[in-house]
Amino acid sequence: MYATQFAIRIRNLENNLRLITNYAANTSKVESIFQDFFIKLHIRTPVNYDLTRIGSKDDGGYLLVNNFSKNNLVISFGIGQNVDAELFFARQKINVIMFDGTISKIPKNHRNFTFISKNISGGTRLMETQIDQIEINKVFKEIIPSLIDSDNRFKTLNKNAKFILLIDIEGHEYESLLFLDSIYLERCDQIVVEFHNIYTELTTSNSNLKRCLDKLNKTHQVVAVHGNNYGGSIHIRGNDYPDVIEISWLNRNFYEFTDGINTFNHPLSSPNNIKLDDLRNSW
Repeated sequence: MYATQFAIRIRNLENNLRLITNYAANTSKVESIFQDFFIKLHIRTPVNYDLTRIGSKDDGGYLLVNNFSKNNLVISFGIGQNVDAELFFARQKINVIMFDGTISKIPKNHRNFTFISKNISGGTRLMETQIDQIEINKVFKEIIPSLIDSDNRFKTLNKNAKFILLIDIEGHEYESLLFLDSIYLERCDQIVVEFHNIYTELTTSNSNLKRCLDKLNKTHQVVAVHGNNYGGSIHIRGNDYPDVIEISWLNRNFYEFTDGINTFNHPLSSPNNIKLDDLRNSW
């Protein structure tokens, strides 16, 4: 069974800070391991659409384009005690399905919320005895069609509804995204993922992070990147190299793009921890 979300954050932070400390004295190594990573994060700007910030002003806020409709379905994996972003959609009469097995109930309710107290997993760690988990493809193959067919709240949706996918599942994003079938990924209009343990991933052969980026970049375009200042970072010559990064994507089939600016610091970005300066990097 999963530990609580808070315990996971603390454990990861302790482990990753030890790793970051080891690299802090070798700045050239840090810049080198991030070089290929940043190449995969080429930011482009959507044509005729502006990014907007939804949710909290700090941790729990996301950058998405303001292109929402009642035929969107928001799917949120990992919510903890903050549903500000989900409330934004619910108040626009957009249905929201939330999954988080680390909590038994959500901190705020809304008639357009559907909450399932299960954690999301890829197929590699899922076992029948782990009743708090659900395999990610089952969400799209079984749970969503069932809700559309049986729940009157979902009557505005059709079988081709476009998904808005929000993922913050404390390191389990890698196996989940790699296991996600491409037919469901291709229906995601917008995606935001918080990637954890960056230093570990960038120093591991056959990195799951790089594999995830390769997979997502085939169907989606990066439009925003932000370093999470809760996760630890190394500061080198005016740039911060973080261990946790938030990335926003748009579906390449639904949008057109022009060249953007590769930076953590979109004007709408805000520090996750408002007591600390926001992280900065341009590449």
